[in-house]
Amino acid sequence: MKKIIVSLVFFFSLTALFAQAPRPFPAGLPTCLEDDFRELEKLYDATGGDNWKDKTGWFTNPDLGKWYGIKLTENGCDAKELNLSSNKLKGKLIDVKLSYLRVFNCNNNELSGNIPDFQNFPNLQLLNCVSNELSGNIPNFTKLQNLQAFSCYRNQLTGNIPDFTNLLSLQYFSCYSNKLTGAIPDFTN
Repeated sequence: MKKIIVSLVFFFSLTALFAQAPRPFPAGLPTCLEDDFRELEKLYDATGGDNWKDKTGWFTNPDLGKWYGIKLTENGCDAKELNLSSNKLKGKLIDVKLSYLRVFNCNNNELSGNIPDFQNFPNLQLLNCVSNELSGNIPNFTKLQNLQAFSCYRNQLTGNIPDFTNLLSLQYFSCYSNKLTGAIPDFTN
């Protein structure tokens, strides 16, 4: 009986180890995309990528620019847009490191948990996480100095709305249909 239990524990340990192993980096994909490939892999796994409505190209096409929802920078070495709207994402929204990302759309999904502060998106200009199941406070996004538009309405967010005085580029903010409390900050600064 002990041998069976030990064998089962060993089997499940190996299964867990292989399940967490990173995918092989695709042959033909420029090496300058390896960091973004790994970060997108984390996002895919955290949001139930195997069950997405459309995952065309993800981990099957060596051209990352042909993966569903991704646009690359002009030099082809970084993800600049990620549009996964209405794509059946489920799970936690995580803060991956995509330094050149400018647009992130994850609206109309089933994402839950807190909105990350996205400190690893220093070039982000548009963040849209409308109509999910996100909860907790809205971060003040201190590192998002280029953020121009943020939409988070139709979620389960609570707490006060940050004053965002540090975000000089912010031009559009929408957060209705949440459970927010407190005064609405003066956005005219």
